[in-house]
Amino acid sequence: MSRSQASTEWGEPTNGWRLSLSLDRATYAPDEPVVATIRFQNVSDHAQQLGGNGRDFDHDFSCTGVDGAPTPLTAYGKLMVENRGLGKATGGTLPPMGEISVQVPVSRHLDLSMPGRYRLEARRQVFANEDPAAPHVVSNTVEFTRSQ
Repeated sequence: MSRSQASTEWGEPTNGWRLSLSLDRATYAPDEPVVATIRFQNVSDHAQQLGGNGRDFDHDFSCTGVDGAPTPLTAYGKLMVENRGLGKATGGTLPPMGEISVQVPVSRHLDLSMPGRYRLEARRQVFANEDPAAPHVVSNTVEFTRSQ
């Protein structure tokens, strides 16, 4: 069950964009996939263009475990980062308050195999493959538990 728009949490706006990250629950069984809903919204007062390469390529994830150590990428996650920009190009224009929403299997990107508590954040650039120094839009942080 996903949260209603009224209760959606967002990261801080950046250049007229904001990003929301949500999970459908707070606890996951050991081998259960963790799938995040990511919403990218134009909060400016005018239409804005955006571009990307697809749901698995467009987002970077920052995740820490209960010990505060960064959660490593899986082999799949590493491939998505290394091959960013080699696949299809997507894009378009979003009107004010327009948004795109995708579901991303974060447990394919991050090694979430250890039981415990995790803190997860997503980020993306408005246009995929921009200069790495270009601003990133950063989501809110969510916490979840991987049970034993």
